[in-house]
Amino acid sequence: MQLREYQEDAVQFVAKRDGRALIALPPGAGKTAIVSSWLPDHNKLTLIICPNGPVVQHWRNEIERWHPGLPVAVGTGTAKRRATMREAVARCDSGVLVLNYEAMRIDIEELLEIPWHTVVFDESHRLKGRRITFKCAAKLAKAAENCVLVTGTPILNRADELWVSFHLLNPKDFKSYWRWVEYHFTIEYPRYGRRVIRKVGPPKPDHVKMLRDDLHGRMFYRPMKEILPELPEMSETTYVVDLSPAERKAYDSMLQDFWMEVGDEVVQAVNTVAQQTRLRQLASDWSVFGNPPGTKAQTAKLLVETLDQQVVVFCAFRDTAEAVASLLPDSATYHGGIPAEQRARRIEAFRAGEITTLVATIATMGEGVDGLQGCHNVIMLDRLWTPARNEQAIGRCLRLGQKDNVNVMHIVARESIDYTVAYALEAKESVIDAVVKERTRAVHPS
Repeated sequence: MQLREYQEDAVQFVAKRDGRALIALPPGAGKTAIVSSWLPDHNKLTLIICPNGPVVQHWRNEIERWHPGLPVAVGTGTAKRRATMREAVARCDSGVLVLNYEAMRIDIEELLEIPWHTVVFDESHRLKGRRITFKCAAKLAKAAENCVLVTGTPILNRADELWVSFHLLNPKDFKSYWRWVEYHFTIEYPRYGRRVIRKVGPPKPDHVKMLRDDLHGRMFYRPMKEILPELPEMSETTYVVDLSPAERKAYDSMLQDFWMEVGDEVVQAVNTVAQQTRLRQLASDWSVFGNPPGTKAQTAKLLVETLDQQVVVFCAFRDTAEAVASLLPDSATYHGGIPAEQRARRIEAFRAGEITTLVATIATMGEGVDGLQGCHNVIMLDRLWTPARNEQAIGRCLRLGQKDNVNVMHIVARESIDYTVAYALEAKESVIDAVVKERTRAVHPS
């Protein structure tokens, strides 16, 4: 087994940072192999926290591949099983326990009783909300000598999310979130009725470099083209479609009046947030409201039939995925409503060529899914508000092992919230570019 040059550089980076560092590499760059190969230098108790699903087993397989004989336990499942696996590792002088974030949150008190030498948080951007999961992670990170964060993106939406990573790696110098943001960011005070809310704005212009320097002092980062120059190119095409008259009527009614008619029923939006969700559902595919598959789903069907090759279709909503799949023979859906074991079987069936089209939600397939490098056609029926989520979805196909240029097709509904999403993504990407120094792609409807 041999690491690539950039992977060896990452291992050295973690060692030079005394085992407290952030590894931010794109999907498919081998972040699991980097951390796994680094573990022999710290042959003590290691706790790895990662998303649920196939990524849990992937961590186990990778560690066993690099360190045959090192005890590795997966502490997921029932409370009894989790306790058994946890206690088995705790009795060892050295060993690894792999958990998902849900198990960490449930068993935090028991986990804190074990003297972990190293704690690893995979897909660490999941901790950005500073809520209960982050608080559990912070306790573990503070107690351990080593803390490694692994992510495809250090920033999902806003630069102030960086505080979470800084605090986990160095809780002594980054104690207070609000003290830190008030120093580096503009603070706004919008009024909602009688309430005044403290809201974090963009970074102060003269503080962008300071944030970037702080980040790069703790983060190992390389853009995709630098680490994998042999990776094929990616082309993007935007198809702008007109909603049907019935779809347009419902959309305009929701936009103007906060309600619409669906058959004999009236669907209302109680506020602007609910209205935006309804508009996104309508622009995505109005089958969520009990209607037959709409314009976007039909367009995806035509594109798939024209290609006559394997395709991965990404949607924002489960109902949209089901609607698209209902139109296509030899297709399968992949979303959070499907059990993990069944999702894994569908990936294997797609890899084996038994399924022509895999229709997935961006949120579910955006993390921890490997094996789609044989497909070079991607349809983005929707995009999420978060740039990195969209990038990670495309990265399921555009990664190490891909041999053909990847063709990404965006379907956009004319005069819809799709345009609002596109411009919001561009604004977020400009902030990410300024701090991380890599511009993510923006696709503008035309």
